[in-house]
Amino acid sequence: MSGCEQFALKAPPGEATIQYTCRGRGYGRTHLRFETARLLQLDTQGVFDGLPFELSAEARRTGDCPG
Repeated sequence: MSGCEQFALKAPPGEATIQYTCRGRGYGRTHLRFETARLLQLDTQGVFDGLPFELSAEARRTGDCPG
């Protein structure tokens, strides 16, 4: 998005935290943690257009895509 700034915060290996600010729109922080090569934990929260948001999700690789 135009007008947004983001930067990665220091994190241990296998993790990443990104903080971002979009002037006049909102701000947030997202934390990613790679538990294994096949399992990712995601936590994000912030404010966008004056409304708070929060999401926690887990992503698993189950195999190759068909095709």
